[in-house]
Amino acid sequence: MATELWERVLHQRGAATKLAVTDESVLVHERTRLVCLDPADGALKWEARVGHWPDALLVVGPRVLVLSPGGALHCLSRSTGTAHWRAELPPWTRHLAVANGVALAGGWRGYTAQRAFDLADGRLRRQFPNPVLTHRPVAWAGGFLLGNGTRAWLIDPLTGREQQSWQLPEPLADTDFQDLFTAVDDDRCAVRCGTSGVALLQRDSPHAELLLTHDAPLSYEPPLLAQGLLWLRGHRPDCAVAVDPADGTVVHRIDARHPLAHGVLPPATVVTQAGTVLHPDGATTRLGIRTAAVHDLGGGRLLALTHNSLRVYRL
Repeated sequence: MATELWERVLHQRGAATKLAVTDESVLVHERTRLVCLDPADGALKWEARVGHWPDALLVVGPRVLVLSPGGALHCLSRSTGTAHWRAELPPWTRHLAVANGVALAGGWRGYTAQRAFDLADGRLRRQFPNPVLTHRPVAWAGGFLLGNGTRAWLIDPLTGREQQSWQLPEPLADTDFQDLFTAVDDDRCAVRCGTSGVALLQRDSPHAELLLTHDAPLSYEPPLLAQGLLWLRGHRPDCAVAVDPADGTVVHRIDARHPLAHGVLPPATVVTQAGTVLHPDGATTRLGIRTAAVHDLGGGRLLALTHNSLRVYRL
């Protein structure tokens, strides 16, 4: 049985909203505002106006970064929602990443040149001279990892100088230049490439090796690192596959009759978009509502992002 603990209606399509979960808070966008909720009971801690449909939402230590499509980067206090600073950006900037105290914005579809801001005060540290076409950068190994086509490269957060590059065995997956990279640790980063492949970048090698080639197409999204394994969603047939990043061994495979929601619950539990929880022992639990994504809140609790709401259940 699943017991519903609380619900919050989002007043917009759940699958398109931005959500971030920490031990102390659940941050979610609702129409024109960002709200911070207590994960225990859903009580509102604070709210802040950040505009419609943000392109990115990141929690970095005590700060929250929100990238608005109209061209503004907001930096808020995670505990109170108070604005620390705001930086103006060109429309369609979209990409956002943070590394070593620097926030990097820009590069989506090559529309805008990248800009680097000081995380502490929003000061513009560097504006790169030319637009760069890249998938969404990620913080890795002290720098920013970018990629396009069959090439990935690591740049210094402050100077933008290229520090290392890799040749990929297959082109990066076609995702309209969204997320594809997953940092495993300081020396390894996984990346989705081709229709069914996962490659592994390593700091001591200029060539990325295929870690896995799945027997069916994979979702166009980055591998999800959970419980030390890389989880991937497959299509036709629908399934979840957990891979050991050390050698590509498939540790878990969970087959499903319906497409799976994003997210994995410990130890190896997934949820279908139809709202059925698939446990590793073969048992099932019904949530009773369509689900786009799930997050583990600990203590047997799961947070479900539904059609138009957030709901927390205890399994």
